[in-house]
Amino acid sequence: MAGAGLGLVMARGRATPPVARFVAGTSLVFALQALNLPVLSGISGHAIGAMLLACWFGPSWGLAGIAMVLGVQSLLLGDGGWLALGLNLVNMGIIPCLVVYPLWKRLTGNMHGTARYGSIAL
Repeated sequence: MAGAGLGLVMARGRATPPVARFVAGTSLVFALQALNLPVLSGISGHAIGAMLLACWFGPSWGLAGIAMVLGVQSLLLGDGGWLALGLNLVNMGIIPCLVVYPLWKRLTGNMHGTARYGSIAL
């Protein structure tokens, strides 16, 4: 939950996004991350929505949103569990929101439209 705390502390000085939009975006990421695709026997892969949340709401609110998603997934669904929550927050929250998002923003600074949004998927 340190990731949620870090995201909320960082978000304290930022503009608050519209609540309905934040809830809808976070719920969409929750639903997308719930879809597991089998990779190998006993191994599955799934989408990570932290970058999408960071693009929509900024890196601090994106980190707070993904921390909430991961907390609910581990508490209610047992997906990853409480023991792996800290590492999941680092891998799926802190790295995309605080490392990848600033790099993406710097690299796509002059891009507009489809090229910029297509680069999010990359």
